[in-house]
Amino acid sequence: MKQRLTPNYDHEKIANPSLGDLIDVFEDYWKGYFLAPAQVLLNTPNGDMASLFLPSPTSRDQVKGQLQLPNSQNVGNRKR
Repeated sequence: MKQRLTPNYDHEKIANPSLGDLIDVFEDYWKGYFLAPAQVLLNTPNGDMASLFLPSPTSRDQVKGQLQLPNSQNVGNRKR
């Protein structure tokens, strides 16, 4: 079974990519995984709040400690 990189492209698209290929993959990723699902949610009753959480990291990542901000954004690590 081939794994999809985005809804319309697999890994062959970026095996030897041109700038146009990278732009195609980036655009398809955002349209397919964020904008289209957000539009579906926005068209359902009370879906506006649910659509806000699409680009949020999953709680699984937060629980395992995999979600980390760059040092410049961590309040406790700021050098003064």
